[in-house]
Amino acid sequence: MASIFACTSSNDEPGEMDDTGDDMGGGPVSGEGATEVNFSIAVLTENDSEEYMLYDINANGNIVATTNLNQAFGFQGRPKYNVDNGYLMLFKDFNEAISWRRNLKTGLNQTFTNYFISPSNKTGIRNFGDSNYLITFFQDYKGNNGDKWFVRIYDITNGTSSEDVYFADGGPFNPYFSGTRFARDGKFFGLYRDVSDALTMKILDLNSPLTPTVLNVATKRHFTMVDDDIYLFGENEYQIFNCANGSISNSSQTPESIYSSFQIFESSLKGDQLTFPFTYGQPSQYVRGPAIYDLTEGVNILFDLNEFDVAMEGSGQFIQTSTTSINNQTEEVIVLGYNYQNIALEFKHGIAFLNYNMEVIATLEIPFEAVEIMIK
Repeated sequence: MASIFACTSSNDEPGEMDDTGDDMGGGPVSGEGATEVNFSIAVLTENDSEEYMLYDINANGNIVATTNLNQAFGFQGRPKYNVDNGYLMLFKDFNEAISWRRNLKTGLNQTFTNYFISPSNKTGIRNFGDSNYLITFFQDYKGNNGDKWFVRIYDITNGTSSEDVYFADGGPFNPYFSGTRFARDGKFFGLYRDVSDALTMKILDLNSPLTPTVLNVATKRHFTMVDDDIYLFGENEYQIFNCANGSISNSSQTPESIYSSFQIFESSLKGDQLTFPFTYGQPSQYVRGPAIYDLTEGVNILFDLNEFDVAMEGSGQFIQTSTTSINNQTEEVIVLGYNYQNIALEFKHGIAFLNYNMEVIATLEIPFEAVEIMIK
């Protein structure tokens, strides 16, 4: 396992970013780290009324727009969501086909209704999708198919729906749980157990879903997708399934298994380095943080957030917990959501921008705890 060390301190004022450059020790792993933020983000939070609030933050660290998504779209509660290609997709949970789409760059909001009209013998509707396709799962309880899940795909661009596609039996599959499905770039995969109780993956090309691909993944534990490739991680090994040509690589043996605690996780890839969310052992003030898996070396690269903790104490912020993070591999900047207590013992919420040497580029106070950070 490799670790990345070094950090700096910063002070932050509510609503604006504070830059810093004071090295607190340690050393860069390879060269100098980024010293400025060159991209905008959107931060999803939940307010005290349990409504989704979206904060648009520019590269200068200013909150340039605040949107109450519940009020903007007219929904109640906190729908499940997916982030894909610059869009935030939100989905009504039960028994009605309603989805919402937010363009994170332009701020355009769209609502989609009536794209699936449930026949009388269909029930248990669940909604999901990516930025261009809406996926409706439903069950047939009353017909001759028993307790089985079917899926229908709606193409947002063309306004057309696919035929009904059998997906899996109802007992071993529940599309309501985020740990069972993943959608990106017009592709979808879901996990379920077959009649022999073997873990199985079904892959759909959302543009032509009538001929799905089925993989036996009984020896695998963790899964993610980048572009056309699905990464299948087992114990000290992984394989890659290419959705474009249907090929699967030979097993690559590795010194270390990937340290992800999630069965399905989001990631990005630069060269041979795949990002993933790392869950810290407890007790720790950190719950989740950024990590990288080196596909060539087969080792995990972890970022030492304890160094960040020490640096922030020097600026009067006492870290309580991390909440979420995202790794901008192009800029080599990590954006971290965290909660802290200041010297007045007030409970606050923050966003930190860190380079790969764990030096703090800037911090920003936000009104509520960060649930999801999205690069615009």
